Amino acid sequence: MTLTKYGTFECQYTENDCFPTSLLNVLTNLSHDLKITERFDLDRKDINELCGYRRDAGVTKDISYVSNNLLRHLKNNFSSLPWIVKCNQNKIMSLNDLKRICLSNRMSYPLVSVSSRYYDDEHVPYDIVGEEREGHTVSILAIDKRNVILQDPRVCFRSRIPDIDKTIISIPHARFVRYWEDFDFPYETLWLCEVVPTTLHQFNGSNMNDQDPDKIK
Repeated sequence: MTLTKYGTFECQYTENDCFPTSLLNVLTNLSHDLKITERFDLDRKDINELCGYRRDAGVTKDISYVSNNLLRHLKNNFSSLPWIVKCNQNKIMSLNDLKRICLSNRMSYPLVSVSSRYYDDEHVPYDIVGEEREGHTVSILAIDKRNVILQDPRVCFRSRIPDIDKTIISIPHARFVRYWEDFDFPYETLWLCEVVPTTLHQFNGSNMNDQDPDKIK
């Protein structure tokens, strides 16, 4: 793990573990938040199992399965951490939705999937060709007036750049949206959200999704 201005990140270990690596980065940065006194304590092996990751096949489960699996893990192991896992697939989301997630102190960085057109972007410092040219998963860190700022876990693996800051990439809004919506499952996104329960019954897991304080429509 290496610290940057946006948090602490790892790069992927293999060609096809971008999704579990991005999820690990999302969870690491959330658990390092000073508001959280109990760590998620999930290492790379745990994340790979949650995602159904295999080195010869990549992630074998879809984002809904991963979301439910992660939520089950949080409920079973961290009862004092009132977090739920949110995911989106195919339903249109906007950059404003992503920006709200990034800015909220009750949400993690969002993890998003992009199509292989992403590799053609001039700001991506590597290229993918042949059979390895599939979709990719990155973490969204911020959205400014012109660009989407993201962390790409493949940069160090592909180009062998030792500086983790080089994995932070800025891509213009319109181009990023094209990559996001062109993925096999458009607008695929996953993030965690803190729940503020109003009763003990709700805290113990009843209708937790309904208590989301910053619900994304």
